[in-house]
Amino acid sequence: MPLFSRTRGRKILSFLLGSLLFGLAYTQPRLYYSNQHQYFLHGAAAAGEGFLSHDWLANTADPTPVFSTLVAWTLRYGHSFLFYGYYLIILGIYLHALMGIFDALGDSLQSPSPPVHRGRGVGVKGWTFSRIFAPSTPLPRIEGGGERTDSQQSRESAKRARWAFLTFVVVVHSGLLRWSSVRVFGVDYPWYFQAGVANQYILGAGLQPSVFGVWLVLSVSIFLKNRPYLAVTWAALSGVIHSTYLLSAALLTLSYLYLLLRAGRRRDAALVGLWALLVVSPVVVYNAVSFAPSSPQAFAEAQHLLAHVRIPHHTQVDRWLDGLAWMQLGWILWAMFLVRKSRLFVVLSVCFVGSLALTLVQVATGNDTLALLFPWRTSSFLVPIATAVILTQTLNHFAFRSYPAIQYIYGFVLIVFVTGGVVISYFGLGYRTNTQETRLLEYIRDHKTAEDVYLLPVELPKLTSGQRGAASLNFTPPPQRSTQKQNISVDLQQFRLFTGAPIYIDFKSIPYKDVEVLEWRHRVLWTHGLYEERNWNEHEIATELSRRKITHIVATADRDISCAALELVCKDPSYRLYRVRK
Repeated sequence: MPLFSRTRGRKILSFLLGSLLFGLAYTQPRLYYSNQHQYFLHGAAAAGEGFLSHDWLANTADPTPVFSTLVAWTLRYGHSFLFYGYYLIILGIYLHALMGIFDALGDSLQSPSPPVHRGRGVGVKGWTFSRIFAPSTPLPRIEGGGERTDSQQSRESAKRARWAFLTFVVVVHSGLLRWSSVRVFGVDYPWYFQAGVANQYILGAGLQPSVFGVWLVLSVSIFLKNRPYLAVTWAALSGVIHSTYLLSAALLTLSYLYLLLRAGRRRDAALVGLWALLVVSPVVVYNAVSFAPSSPQAFAEAQHLLAHVRIPHHTQVDRWLDGLAWMQLGWILWAMFLVRKSRLFVVLSVCFVGSLALTLVQVATGNDTLALLFPWRTSSFLVPIATAVILTQTLNHFAFRSYPAIQYIYGFVLIVFVTGGVVISYFGLGYRTNTQETRLLEYIRDHKTAEDVYLLPVELPKLTSGQRGAASLNFTPPPQRSTQKQNISVDLQQFRLFTGAPIYIDFKSIPYKDVEVLEWRHRVLWTHGLYEERNWNEHEIATELSRRKITHIVATADRDISCAALELVCKDPSYRLYRVRK
């Protein structure tokens, strides 16, 4: 096919249009939100944003260097608005990957009890991202596929089934449905059809390294089209962007190698495995060098801090394994049962069983390093694939040969949920932040200097408090200091990227190298202890502030500070800003 053929152009246009519509329905927050404050910091500092290059955390080892490079190049040579476009493309890849899985399973819509077929055939026609890379020769059918019928009635039935699947995928992921669920039930229940356990997900709140887990879903979709080299490339690249996906990519690759060996393709299996190792080798070497243990004691202590103090909601099974998590695991098992006669069953089974085995080992040993590898993170792509499988097989029970006008109903539903997403984004009904700190941040943004370092209050979470399980807070009411009940302080998270000014430390954004984790703990504990005092007139406090090169102090209005060494420069109903006298 020519590089710029009309057919290819239509496919690209279809992909872009699908990305836009799905993205509008899904919604995304305004820059910057939640985890973006950590993962954009290194790139923003490298791009020369404000004085962030002076920030301590910005000078620690970068856990996501490829993503930081993307951020730096975008801010240096483009505009931050492009980040919205990047996320739209990611959302489009996700949608088209799910459509590719629907296509791979689509023959079952034509034949409820299809015979096993190992020959070459053509699946249900349709626009999918993976078909942009598909060969011009007929595609191999996955095991369990049925014979294709060319009757007009069958083609129309498949077309209506495709519209139904597309509509349901958009609705389940839509911001309107999630916002409505929070309004009615107080819980974002649709979130659990796309996110994994332990609050691990591939589609989060806006662009961040974790969203490149979408490439794992794309990898599965492409492998089902019998393109193992391209499939393993996408899986490996997800780990290159975010190292936490290396284990998931490895399990996917193992499933592909097993299927290739079972088909007698030993040479392909060997080459595919070697290619996967070659793709991930740079990031593996980088991590080995950058995050190597400084000493066994420092490494063990840092691992314990991360697993038990900073992110126990991600690492401690007893913290996230609640009723909803069990239901999500059952959702995956149900999908595996539905595709038990296909190659997709092998892919899902290897990932699920491998994750389960490693999880049981972690629970039995309590190993912090294994916990920080997140063996259960495979659920972040297994759950959305399971949703696609169950939707596909559910549609198999409906008669799409009737009611041709039903496509117009699907079109109307899509318009409603896309419009709902636009309304939510325009009026800020989702991803709401604490507006009490806006005046303070605007003042600092306009008055910062190169020598400034700001000390912010640090709130240590009560690790034994809070509900078990994982929940999405993207469509809940905006957090306020007086009603905060979260594991991690929500106050002033946006300080760095909003103001462009460096801070001494905060609790949410963390380093990962062992000695830097220990320094993070020291800074957090010192800051927390300092703010526990109301009277700072001690000479040693002023000396310590000077030694740590802290120039400004932020305090909440209900915890005002008395200190002769501080000069009040800004106040509002919620916060006070002091300058340390020279």
